[in-house]
Amino acid sequence: MEILDIKIPDNVIKVNVYSSSFRDLEKIPKDYTCEGKNISFPIINEEIPNNTKSMLLFVEDPDAPGGIFRH
Repeated sequence: MEILDIKIPDNVIKVNVYSSSFRDLEKIPKDYTCEGKNISFPIINEEIPNNTKSMLLFVEDPDAPGGIFRH
């Protein structure tokens, strides 16, 4: 698997991360942007092992004014 040009080993445990506010590859609703209410959208994490100490979430903004912006 490859994300943001970072190679992730096959033995890494993968979890399900999504939002109930929009579907995969859909635009984030305006309320969750600086053009709307600028509030955080809900993030749901599933299948996280009990011994997890930290997680990293990359979010790409492909239509940012300066090109792809990574949050």
